[in-house]
Amino acid sequence: MSLPDADGNHLELRYDIGITLLSLVLVIMFTLMGFYVSSHDVVFMKTKREIVEMFVEDAAAMSMKDVQKMKTFQMVMIIGTRAPQHLLLGGLITGSGVVVMHYLGMAAMRFQGHIVWNAGVIS
Repeated sequence: MSLPDADGNHLELRYDIGITLLSLVLVIMFTLMGFYVSSHDVVFMKTKREIVEMFVEDAAAMSMKDVQKMKTFQMVMIIGTRAPQHLLLGGLITGSGVVVMHYLGMAAMRFQGHIVWNAGVIS
């Protein structure tokens, strides 16, 4: 792959295969860990009937007719406030994996020239 610079010259761009594969392995590991932590949430892998039963426990003031009209997603959102720490921690772990993958992807780039980071623009 080649990239044009400001003068119109083309720079060859390559990726270090070892670092690229490492980023792939790490993002898969982080994602699986994030899913594992999230899977211990009170709602994960429940049937609609189980979700309705949990929801009714949390919203005893609502009638069953109102509950039956609600979509499963709405019930999950209300039940999710019961114990959100699993979802938050799982999301944090998965998000960290994405950050590591992008950092290693940038570190794997090989080309003549250099990258200048402007902290004011990045942050």
